[in-house]
Amino acid sequence: MVNCEQTREELAVQALTGDRHGGIDAESAEHLGRCAECSAERQRLAVVAVLLSNVGLLAFEGLRAADAPTVPRGAARLPREAVLDARDGRSG
Repeated sequence: MVNCEQTREELAVQALTGDRHGGIDAESAEHLGRCAECSAERQRLAVVAVLLSNVGLLAFEGLRAADAPTVPRGAARLPREAVLDARDGRSG
């Protein structure tokens, strides 16, 4: 069983790498189903990933611009309104 710190660490790695390492592991996914705080952190990291991709910043894996995804797969499902609300400090 994983704890909040381990789950949030996993979420941060996924946000930074755009899910290029196979997505979140099963134990972390199970923890997300039980922990509202970690689920909220996942949403915040998705917003950050979208915002960073919109300004053209790449994950720090030494990728050339042509190799990098435009938007990380996990963040692509985030509605534009949620991104704008998060940027403005509003919660959805």
